[in-house]
Amino acid sequence: MDVNHTQLQVILKEILDYIVDICDKNDLTYFLIYGTALGAYRHKGFIPWDDDIDIGMPRPDYDKFLKIISEKEHPLYEIQNYSNDDLYFYIFSKMRRKGTLYVEDVLDTRFHNNGFFVDIFPLDFAENINTLNFKIKKNIINYYKHVLKFYNCKTFYKKKGLFRYWIDLIYCSFAGKYSRDRFISRIDLLRITPFSETIPQKGYLVEYDESGKKQFCKCSAYYPPIQIEFSGTYYNAPGKIEEYLTQIYGDDYMTLPPEEERKNHRPVECKILQ
Repeated sequence: MDVNHTQLQVILKEILDYIVDICDKNDLTYFLIYGTALGAYRHKGFIPWDDDIDIGMPRPDYDKFLKIISEKEHPLYEIQNYSNDDLYFYIFSKMRRKGTLYVEDVLDTRFHNNGFFVDIFPLDFAENINTLNFKIKKNIINYYKHVLKFYNCKTFYKKKGLFRYWIDLIYCSFAGKYSRDRFISRIDLLRITPFSETIPQKGYLVEYDESGKKQFCKCSAYYPPIQIEFSGTYYNAPGKIEEYLTQIYGDDYMTLPPEEERKNHRPVECKILQ
């Protein structure tokens, strides 16, 4: 059965509630982030045309969450990441709804699990983002991510034009023919660092799947979290929500984009299977 936009949003919120229930019962910290945080602040729910939910967890809480969820089996929900799906190439996790199908147009091949999902991003600690060491590390990670995406989404890159495609092909060839696991293990070695005891006074939380200014925000903008309404329920969000949204989206985050820029993931399939 095909699912419309509104029905999809309802199911995504149910997945979010399942994740948050586990966090609350185990005293784990999470935040609504990216467009989900913006939607909560600007619309008190989804951005009207949006079709996903993003949450972030500080690395220690993220690792504990994955351990807890790996010891559970739920009839409706299943965690997905590079540890349990050999076709999966992202460096964050997805909580999937079983018995559903959501296929994005950017992917060349489907994962083993392609259900409706909520993205769960690990937030890693960085004491200083202005050092040469951090900048080198960030650029290496961005390169490895690009290579992983390119080799799994070649059709998407070809749509950008053959010239751009060949530039990307040459650019990615410098990495050699490493396996997915080797790329990801190198990324993890670079991004996972011990959390400082000075949180939330100093340092940054970094989300390495993003790029540019969206990658990092001061710890003091996250902590302590606040409760914010999202589709009738209150969830954790960065404590200084205006500072966070300005860092991610710029000063005009309250202004709606032009209609032609109001895009979602454009799934090629979106349906309930059972």
